[in-house]
Amino acid sequence: MTTANDTFLPAGYELKTNNGGNYLRIQDGETIKIRVLTNSILGYEYFRQLADGTSKPVRQKEPFK
Repeated sequence: MTTANDTFLPAGYELKTNNGGNYLRIQDGETIKIRVLTNSILGYEYFRQLADGTSKPVRQKEPFK
């Protein structure tokens, strides 16, 4: 159940205008259903390869240097 205080993006968040990425592309006039289960988590992420061949996510709020 949502309440008046629930928002997907934090207050003051500015949407990026680049068209990069193929994660979700919606064409003009296309109708789709999207179910959002939680509020958004903003930040940056990459996967580090471990010695055993697995990978581990590394996350932080600021861009990586």
